[in-house]
Amino acid sequence: MPFASESELQQFVEDHSTELLGVKVIASARKGGNMVSKIDLLAIHPSGRPWIIECKLDLVGHGALNQLQRYRRTLQTRPGDVKILAERHGLTLQSKPDPVLVLIGYRYDQTVEYGDTLCLAYRYDFEFTSEEFQHQQDGHVSLHHIKDFSIQSQRLPKVCKDIATHKRLIQSAPELAESFWKLDAELQDLGAKVTYGKIVRYRRDDDIFANAFVCPSGAIRWQISSLVNQERDSDVAKVRKLLKKAYRQAR
Repeated sequence: MPFASESELQQFVEDHSTELLGVKVIASARKGGNMVSKIDLLAIHPSGRPWIIECKLDLVGHGALNQLQRYRRTLQTRPGDVKILAERHGLTLQSKPDPVLVLIGYRYDQTVEYGDTLCLAYRYDFEFTSEEFQHQQDGHVSLHHIKDFSIQSQRLPKVCKDIATHKRLIQSAPELAESFWKLDAELQDLGAKVTYGKIVRYRRDDDIFANAFVCPSGAIRWQISSLVNQERDSDVAKVRKLLKKAYRQAR
């Protein structure tokens, strides 16, 4: 803790859905999760009623609510795939699906009318300051209805963005992690600015000159002037040459 990305929050809710919400997740947006209609988490209550769960790492507002309402319409008009998934998990979908809509986030836009949507906020069990977390630590997370406390006073912990990149490298391309961070450091020494995320972006002033993506296959895909795959350490020299050239040409 704290979560370094929205996908980590989704994974936490999926792993603990039974104990936290009393439902069984049958589909998720994660890789290999049998995603249905781009829904973050689709779950079934023992009664057969489906739950559509949308997770936001920080602020929940109009956008998330609109997503849920769109997903509900899709599920109600095309319930066939959900019925099949439910049966695979030994569950029975209600004959006329009436989904429970669930939002989970850290803060809520209180100018939005959420209607009958179940609005939950997650909280950590440890104290934090305004300083950025450089490393994650053990801890507990709890869910609360937003009516249980004043959500305006809550502040999202700052987390070093490269934590998620470290995890992706260890999970998908551990043998390339050291060489990636060496290239990353060399670019920053030149003066490049970095934005970490699912795609790592490198820029000189306002000009993005390179993107890097950790592929599930175990390669690092660099988008420089063209696509270049870093699949082994012997590729580093070629990638380094192209990156430095792209940096010099960026304005």
